[in-house]
Amino acid sequence: MTAFKPKTFEDIWEKYPVSENNINDLNKLRDFWHANSHLTGEKTIVGNGYTMPTRVWNDESLEQEFIRMYDNFLGDLLDTHSPEEVMSTLGVSANPLKGYFLCQSTNLSQLKNWNRAVELWTSLNKKWAE
Repeated sequence: MTAFKPKTFEDIWEKYPVSENNINDLNKLRDFWHANSHLTGEKTIVGNGYTMPTRVWNDESLEQEFIRMYDNFLGDLLDTHSPEEVMSTLGVSANPLKGYFLCQSTNLSQLKNWNRAVELWTSLNKKWAE
């Protein structure tokens, strides 16, 4: 049997589809962020000259609530899903949130489960590269 060696996220999503519940949770996070932040009128360069509209939170307490919600989502994902399902969901999570360039407005270093997610991401990428 040949080892699974994905080349793209589409390969991962095909083998490990993201659950409807996780998609709904990600959409709720995106909608919360969008509803509780506003455009500054400025653009942020995100790579190769590509720019994104810059957003900021309407209030610091809303940012903290988002961080709590996102951290709970990550923790539940890491505790209840296989490593491959987590990887697939993290890949999908970038899509609804990246369009808003979330890291520009949100201090993601406050996420307690982020290091666990990064360690899993790194170990699976290493395994799949072998």
